[in-house]
Amino acid sequence: MNQAKNFIIWNIRGGNNEDFRRNFHDIIGTHHPCMVTLLETRMTSHGNLMNDFGFTYMIEVPAEGQSGGMTVLWDMSKVNVNNFVRRNNEIHAVIEVPHIRHPWLFSSIYASTKIASRNQIWDNITNTFDNYKGAWLLGGDFNDWEANEKLGGNPVNRRRVAKLWSKINYYNIMDLGFKGCKYIWSNNRKYRSNLIMERLDNIFSNDSWINLFPKASVIHLPKIYSDHNPILLELIPKVNNLNPKPFRLESFLVWSPRV
Repeated sequence: MNQAKNFIIWNIRGGNNEDFRRNFHDIIGTHHPCMVTLLETRMTSHGNLMNDFGFTYMIEVPAEGQSGGMTVLWDMSKVNVNNFVRRNNEIHAVIEVPHIRHPWLFSSIYASTKIASRNQIWDNITNTFDNYKGAWLLGGDFNDWEANEKLGGNPVNRRRVAKLWSKINYYNIMDLGFKGCKYIWSNNRKYRSNLIMERLDNIFSNDSWINLFPKASVIHLPKIYSDHNPILLELIPKVNNLNPKPFRLESFLVWSPRV
């Protein structure tokens, strides 16, 4: 069966309250995701989210005080996760979608605004790229993007944007684009003179991943609860992905986490 699989990535800016749970329930009921990545949860434990919203497994990075925290939740009957590495602000996991059987790497990222933390994240992602040459999907909140995708506020930090682009080019990945509203983060100011809107959340992939899912689409869902819009990734696999190459556990997947 060539059935679409839905993934959601969402920076929720805190998930331990009823307002979030109500909106999360609505998203799940509407889009039926097989996997969800939640960023900036500000939670030290995410087990209640897994249990209460019908997921069977999770990977989590606990928050430190009132900052950070992230989790990947999935339904094992719809998608498999074979190996993973978690670090502060990063989760890397090998994914298998039924009827595809070609494993691919999913890297979920929250790029901190702190310079030292950002540099460590990019070092870790570069190590991942240098040690893994298969299909790769990279998504999350990068806290940077191009000047033409920001409205209001101070000009973009060109040095940070240049570094982001240098990494994108080095990894040989591409922006998957999107459907829906252009700006998916806002400071929610009432008056235009103080309003800032940006596209901070992105999904990238390499050619090998696109070959598995050539009809994949990214949709910016309407903003609810958080100052970030949820992102929906719809996967429609090719029907001729038979006789997959054998998967070997890459060395980076058994490294000790670097924080």
